[in-house]
Amino acid sequence: MKKITITKDLSGFTDKIKLVRKNNLLQEFVIVDGIGSSGKAMLSHIIASFKRVEKMRLDILFDTIPRLYMLNKISHDAAITVMQIEADMQFYHTMMSRSVNFRFKDGTGVFQNPFPLRYLRRLFTKERGPVIEQIKKINPIFQDMTHDGLRNANILFDAFEKIQFYIIYIARDPVEIIYDWYQRGFGTRIGTDPQEFQFSYEYKKNIVPLYAYGWEKEYLSLEPMDRNIGMIKQHFENNIKSYNELQSERKAKVLFVFFSELVTDPIPISKKIAAFIGTEITSCTKKTLKRENCPRIGIGENKLFKKQFIEQRATKKYRTMLEKLIQDYNTFKYNYLSLEDKIRDDDFKVIERKQV
Repeated sequence: MKKITITKDLSGFTDKIKLVRKNNLLQEFVIVDGIGSSGKAMLSHIIASFKRVEKMRLDILFDTIPRLYMLNKISHDAAITVMQIEADMQFYHTMMSRSVNFRFKDGTGVFQNPFPLRYLRRLFTKERGPVIEQIKKINPIFQDMTHDGLRNANILFDAFEKIQFYIIYIARDPVEIIYDWYQRGFGTRIGTDPQEFQFSYEYKKNIVPLYAYGWEKEYLSLEPMDRNIGMIKQHFENNIKSYNELQSERKAKVLFVFFSELVTDPIPISKKIAAFIGTEITSCTKKTLKRENCPRIGIGENKLFKKQFIEQRATKKYRTMLEKLIQDYNTFKYNYLSLEDKIRDDDFKVIERKQV
């Protein structure tokens, strides 16, 4: 096979041009984000039941490009342009049911989403003009799901600053997530299971997940439960740190939804989410909530069992880490909801003054 070489004329090529995309098709975009096992798929299905919102999608580029940019593996202009093209292309495809999942039981499939007939009808939509006219007529809100996108939120906001762009982040008690990760084998699968797709890298001839950056040696010495506790700690801290560092205008476009509140009091939370992204719930929302087993009763009954299950398999150091993680999560939740209440009270007072 002939060896392919890069000529001198191509060296430094990226410095000579700046990639741009100004012919945007998509105008409204919502990303559902969170740590794996937080309830993102459930939340995505609920949001898909709202007026104008499209079915959930899971397009990998919205996961990988922000990570590549974080790792300095891709330039800023390339990162945002690739994501803009991907969003427009997948939105266009969705509007005529091209590259749409028709597997019956898949979470991203049309039959697990609220309006399956919508996507069956679109199979007969003609390209170009008819699709564009339909977009102009209904003004859809495109939806995609990411994993820990909040950690790299700025590059997402950079990419979609010209359109209506929102991040809905679902947060869940770390005990529930750690327990689920352990059951799914994430303490051993990463870097070994070909059906596992986390970002990994090589450290002293060992494969470690990106979450282990900076504590690789310790990660490799740990048993699976300690690894899961350590990884969830990294996820939580990195996401909250990124959120706290956002400019106020961008922070205002991020909404935290807490799993326990969503599944126990789903209608008010659904209405809050819908209002946040500029739409409304529909008659299909209640049906979707029922399908997603909402509201749920007694969701805390198994929590003590799960916590004890984790503690029995964790070392003393990581049991202490777990307690601190639970405390930090509860503190963030309390502060965030308290701030929301204050903002609502302030808004109500403004309305009262205007009426007077």
